[in-house]
Amino acid sequence: MSQYENLNSGFQYLLAHNKPLLIVTFIGDMDQSTVQPLNACRKEIADSADTKFVILNFRDVGNINGESISSLTQMQIEIRGRGCDLRISSMKPAIRDKLLKMGVIRSSELANNLREALLSMVNAKTHKKAA
Repeated sequence: MSQYENLNSGFQYLLAHNKPLLIVTFIGDMDQSTVQPLNACRKEIADSADTKFVILNFRDVGNINGESISSLTQMQIEIRGRGCDLRISSMKPAIRDKLLKMGVIRSSELANNLREALLSMVNAKTHKKAA
């Protein structure tokens, strides 16, 4: 498990990697001060070999604004570009609606909670084997 904490803003992220699954949990609000840690997180995700499934868990994020949205968008593009299945879980409704309207996230990748995200990954893996 990897962890990053920004003492100035209170933002942190945790990476839990159990190949082929990577779960990234974000804690704290995302604003301009979180761009650097989000970029560090992107690099850690890119360096995670043998990853096929990525869950971005927003359970403890109360607000997302500013430049952090651009970093999140780039993170998703990179994850999809590696051929990974992506799920976004536990996003607060106001944040989810805002990012959906902006086109930052895809409704097909949303899960209400971590459990649903994990189950959808299992189903995706099962369907790929059957095909």
